[in-house]
Amino acid sequence: MLSAPKHLLFAGILAPLCLASIGTAQRGLAPHDRPGARADKPDVLLLVIDDVGWPDLASVPTPNIDAIAEVGVSYDRFYSMPSCSPTRYQILFGRYGRRDGIGRIVTSYLPPAPDNPTPHHELLSLPKVAKSLGYRTAMIGKWHLGRDFLASTLEVSPHLHGFDVFRAGAIANLGGGGGSGYFDWLRVDDGFSDLTTEYATSAQRDEAVRWWIETDAPRLMVVNFSAPHGPYHAPPPETLPPGWPVPTTARERFEAMIVATDGAIGEIMKEVDLESTLVFFISDNGTPRGVAPNGGGGAGPTDPLGRHKNTTYEGGIRVPLIVAGPDVAPGERSKILVSAVDIVRTVADRLGVERFQDGAEDSISFSQNLRAPNMPGEREWAFAEQYDLENDDRAVVTRRYKLRVFNNRRAIYDLQTDPNEEKGILLSDPRYPELLASLQAILLDEVPLRK
Repeated sequence: MLSAPKHLLFAGILAPLCLASIGTAQRGLAPHDRPGARADKPDVLLLVIDDVGWPDLASVPTPNIDAIAEVGVSYDRFYSMPSCSPTRYQILFGRYGRRDGIGRIVTSYLPPAPDNPTPHHELLSLPKVAKSLGYRTAMIGKWHLGRDFLASTLEVSPHLHGFDVFRAGAIANLGGGGGSGYFDWLRVDDGFSDLTTEYATSAQRDEAVRWWIETDAPRLMVVNFSAPHGPYHAPPPETLPPGWPVPTTARERFEAMIVATDGAIGEIMKEVDLESTLVFFISDNGTPRGVAPNGGGGAGPTDPLGRHKNTTYEGGIRVPLIVAGPDVAPGERSKILVSAVDIVRTVADRLGVERFQDGAEDSISFSQNLRAPNMPGEREWAFAEQYDLENDDRAVVTRRYKLRVFNNRRAIYDLQTDPNEEKGILLSDPRYPELLASLQAILLDEVPLRK
């Protein structure tokens, strides 16, 4: 049980934000005063931010994300895919995107096609698992998985995969669908869409708070913030700490967007009872090239290696993961291998699902590690890839070594001695033949085939 009071953990860095459309009487209720909050059937909250690699949170103040870490477990070796859609597929379905042919961004405004595959409505999903146990489910924010062939419009696709509601939704990156960015975007609410000028991060924050307050437990809510994905901009002053300087470079705008998103997370977390809510803070992929910090595996625009989003270098696939909630060790760090594909079975474990008849084939639960972060993890390797008709970039990561195969060019790295992947193990190194054989065997024999 967490002893720190919720209102102290998430006091936030901002003045109280105006949520005018939320009923003040209901908002004043503490979580334990509302029906159904109980630790044996925990609420589940996924907070997903966009394009934040593991070095990015160290460069800006994020007190609300830090507050989650103070009462939870931070995973130092959490791996995603190099881009948005394949990672979001993993988080929701517990499968590698290659099983459905998803190796890159889904072009959401085009229909499903062999060259634009999307997840099928019959797949087992995280919200479907929750609904089978009586949970109410919500998707807030960015979808970016296209539409099922049964969907009459893009706006209803999340509903086919188990979400009761899809609100303050963005079909894909902001700027599509006739909009131009965060201050002019196509907003979706339960099948209906319209252009809005409400700041996207604030709209997604407000809708998340609204749904959480108005919905009885047990609840599962996935909040997919669009930020800090481009277009990069200066967030509204009221979303930033007083005196925050006006950003002038792309990196400064990116960092300001992280700070504004942290404030939004704080507002959501004020309504969350961590004694009965399992919270996951996740990023979908590493930092984009144009805003990546120099060094530390998140190389900047002058780095000839290009270790950033859209690559399987560490800067593209190693991202933050923090988990907090009931029966989670507070303030700990874990170095076990974890993949975004593991979220489904980990949540299912905590909800009491003992076995799956089908689905979530690639997911491995790390639920036991939440209680004992120093115990060994079950995952022996993590896999990441991005592919299309022009390029093929794959990587397999073990506890120490990594094989990266880019268009059939191979490189092996010792991440213990070369964490920034600057050297690679030479062909003359006596370890090379055995390492190449064992790592290639994982790619060829253990990773499922592409559709």
